[in-house]
This record gives sequence, C-alpha cells and structure tokens, in this order.
Amino acid sequence: MMHAQHVHRLLIYRDAALAALVDHGLKPAQVCALCVQHLSPDARTVTVDVRARKPWTLALGEPDAAVLLTWWRTVRPLWATPSEGALFVASTGRPLHANEVARALRNARQNPPADAAPPIDFRPAIADPDAMTPDREAFLRYRARFFSPRTVEGNRWALVYWHRHLAPQRRSDAEATPDDASGFLASMDGWSPDSLYHIACALRVYFTWLIRNGRAHSNPFDELPKVRAAAGTLPRVLSPAEYARVDAALAAAPGDPPTPSDLCRLRDRAVLAVLFLGGLRNAELCGLKVEDLDLDAREAVVLGKGGRERRVPLHPHAVETLGRWLLLGRPAWQRGGTGPVFLSQRRRALSDQSLQRIVKDATAAAGIRRRTFPHLLRHSAATALLRGGMELEPLRRFLGHSDLQVTQRYLHLADSDVADAYDRAAPALAPVGADRP
Repeated sequence: MMHAQHVHRLLIYRDAALAALVDHGLKPAQVCALCVQHLSPDARTVTVDVRARKPWTLALGEPDAAVLLTWWRTVRPLWATPSEGALFVASTGRPLHANEVARALRNARQNPPADAAPPIDFRPAIADPDAMTPDREAFLRYRARFFSPRTVEGNRWALVYWHRHLAPQRRSDAEATPDDASGFLASMDGWSPDSLYHIACALRVYFTWLIRNGRAHSNPFDELPKVRAAAGTLPRVLSPAEYARVDAALAAAPGDPPTPSDLCRLRDRAVLAVLFLGGLRNAELCGLKVEDLDLDAREAVVLGKGGRERRVPLHPHAVETLGRWLLLGRPAWQRGGTGPVFLSQRRRALSDQSLQRIVKDATAAAGIRRRTFPHLLRHSAATALLRGGMELEPLRRFLGHSDLQVTQRYLHLADSDVADAYDRAAPALAPVGADRP
C-alpha cells in the first residue's frame, strides 16, 4: 500500500497544476481530457479541446508553467507512463474524472506547494555523476510509489555507496557476485549495525527488483548471512517533571492582541503537549488536520506509518493547550476549520525541521541541557505509560506499532525503576550480623 501521507504531499503538486489551468478558464471536462502530448516541452503552452474543429492554444506564465512542469516531469511518472496518456491522473494511474476536479481545487487552495521544486530528487547531490544509472533511477521511482521520501532517500544513498565500491572494478550490477557484496559490507567496518542493516536491506530489495524485471539473474546479497539491526538502547527520556518545566516556560498569557512571539508560544506549548502526552511521531504531528481533532471526545485521528489510521486519546492538558491554540493563535495565521493544525509563521504546515527547532528551543529554555528532539518525547510518553501500569498490548495500539516486539524495547527503560528500587531496598537482604553495605 502506498504511504498515504506521501501520496498527499505529491497530490499537492498535481492539484496546484490543475488549479492553474482552471484559473486560466479551462472547464473540468477540458482539463480531464488533456494528454501529455498536448503540452509543449517547457509546459508554457497547452493545446486545449483537441476534439473540437478549432483547437486553441493556452499560453502560461512562468510560475504556472513551473508548477505544471513539476507535476508532468517529476510527480506524474511515479503513477503513470511518462510519455503518454491523460495529463492528470489519480495515484492509481487512472485518468482523473471531471467530478474529482472540485475536490482537487479545494486541496490546491488549502495546501499550496511550498515552491515549484521537485518534491523528490533522485540524483545524488555529491560528486558521483554516474551513480544513478537508468536501472537505479527506475528502481527509486518504483520505490517512491510505495514509500515515503525519507525511505527513498535512504535507498538512494545505499545505491551511491554500492556504486563507489563497484565502480573501480568496472562491473555492472548484473555482473556483481557474492564476493562483491561481502567485500562491500566488509569495507563499511566501523558503521553502526543499524546503518549496515538498512543499507543491506535496500540493496537486497534492489537486486530482487532487478531479477523480477529481467535485468539480473542472481542476488549477490541473498547468499550472505543476514545483517541484523542492533537491539540498541533508547536515549535518556524526558521525565514528567522535566516536561512540566518545559510547559511552564511556555505558559505565559498572550497579550491583547497577541504578538508574533505570543502566537509561537501558544503553538509550541500545544506541540509539546501533543508530542509528550499523545506519543505522536514527527510526521503524524506535522500532518495532523483540524478536522482530525475531536476535542469534546478528547481524541485525534492520526495517520501513521503505512497509511494506517488510529485514534489517539488526548490528555486533558493536551486538549486545553490545543483549544487555546485553535482559539487564540491559529486564526491569526489561517482562518477556517480545515487544514493543518500546526502552522509556521509563513502560514504553511509545520515542517520536520521546524518541529526539531521548536523542541530544541523549548527544552533549552527550561534548562534541559542534554540533546532533545521530537521523537524523544514519544519515547518519554511510552516509558511514562509503562511505569504507570499500562500493559504492552494497549501501549502498542496507542503508539501505532505493527509489531509488539517494537513496543517491548521500552521495557528496559521502565524496568530501570525496578533496579533503582532494588538498590534502595537491598540492605534489608543482608543476613543478621553481616555488615550492611
């Protein structure tokens, strides 16, 4: 299943291009009848209504042409044949229906693209101009249909590292041997087990894709022992007392009218509350919509990994801070009861980079000197709930894990309480007459 949040990000570019043509006077039926052959190479001109006796040509300005070109050349090939067929397609590759245009236009008005740059860059931004062969680029485009941009980016770097190892031997991917694969992994001595695990997995999937498409006969990574991810340890979590300090530092009442700093403080307090008390992932928080919230029922509908939806109960304090943000802060930047819950000062949905900065600045202002990041608050929520008596299975559903083994990694953090309590009580175990420690 395609990652639903990733699909939404790509649809922003399709809907912006569609809106540009409608703004130039095209009707929904005319937009849906367009084919890629009706565009000029630079997307500055569009031949419209080719079934009529007198087709006419629409000229586009630079901004609209850039958006249309981005959709046509970069996003659309992920879903349909690049050189033929309907210009506007759904994520399944079928042509868009005229009755779907109105919804696409609403999405375009509510979620304009940040810029006209391609949402995914498949070419390495390093001095390896030959790393992306046609096969490797085709593989990345295939992966982008089903996985998030971050996953595709990780696959791209795995291919770049593989290229650096294989290129001096002047062999193609189809000619690679198990010795090549073994030597490649051996050359990465010093890398963390998790990094090696993800790189090996990406290359194993790549060669499986080559075999399936008749471009290779064997998978050199299949004959090697499976690289295992390390069990690892989680970072030191934020305690409820430390979170209370962070919350108090952001709790100053806004002015009348609120200043830009007041608005940011209202937003940041709500962000920290939802992260710590709701255990959301970064992408889940950034993708949260106003229509996903039901503050009366104290719950939010969250879109998690793999496009899986779940209902997350909201702590009363998270409901309070969200209510203040939605009532006093958000309307100053965007009116209406739809769209992203959390916005930047530029009136756009909060980005992952902005979220990282909000958490870092808020914890530093509360006097917490160690490294902090948004996902740390998710770890903190899970650990606090386990210590509070929540069982593993309800915690798994709360966090949105597909596998209970992933949830079990929090046990060693919660069990540290047992070790501390034992150390305090251990003197009572000393035999009578023995020296007490």
